[in-house]
Amino acid sequence: MARHRRKCNGPLWAQVFIAREPAMTTEQAPAAAKVDLKLEVVVIPVADVDRAKRFYQDLGWRLDADFVRPDGSRAVQLTPPGSPTSIHLGSGAGLPRYLIVNDIEA
Repeated sequence: MARHRRKCNGPLWAQVFIAREPAMTTEQAPAAAKVDLKLEVVVIPVADVDRAKRFYQDLGWRLDADFVRPDGSRAVQLTPPGSPTSIHLGSGAGLPRYLIVNDIEA
């Protein structure tokens, strides 16, 4: 099976190579590929955890957890209505993430 590699355009720090395998039929897929895979949680770095928490709660997201760990770090988890995927808010910086909505005005 041939591998295709293409270079991503973008800032130097974000340039990575993406490996793409040719598409397989269901019969060719390895057993692991037949497992029902789901995205459980995405970590979103924020400058102000309380402000971000209020923002998502104002959107109607459910607060699942908000506590301080023994090491002093804070754990905040929220889940959008009807979604199986949650977010964890944390202080710091990270790579860009995209939240997709069907109506930004809603």
